[in-house]
Amino acid sequence: MPIGIYSRPPAGERFWAKVEKTETCWLWTGAVSPNGYGKFGVTWTPRRQTSPHRFVWESEVGSIPAGMTIDHLCRNKICVNPSHLRVASPRDNALAGTSPFALNSQKRQCLRGHPFDLLNTYYQSGTRQCRQCKRLRGRLHRERKEE
Repeated sequence: MPIGIYSRPPAGERFWAKVEKTETCWLWTGAVSPNGYGKFGVTWTPRRQTSPHRFVWESEVGSIPAGMTIDHLCRNKICVNPSHLRVASPRDNALAGTSPFALNSQKRQCLRGHPFDLLNTYYQSGTRQCRQCKRLRGRLHRERKEE
């Protein structure tokens, strides 16, 4: 099909032209946003962009349920290999990553070695706190105050 001034190749054709398949990941070679994820213009409208990993999921696997995200199992933000992707809740996606939130959620004990379990853990301002450490801080505070 000749490309005229008002015609453009189909989205799928343009998409696959920007994918480099390696032995493991299929790498997006098109535009990348500052956060490291790819960008793909689905239509002429500049505001109608999507993430390449979402585009490939919807075109190769199926629709993405409302409120769900696509998680990169390989942790490579520009990978579009459908076998490296999964549908996940935003929380599960964040917990699978390497952000401070994800790393802290994997900790099973506080800095002093007390367990984060049901009896010893409370939440304050959205963060886990250790009850034993809180008691220790209170005791030290009272001792300093008495001096």
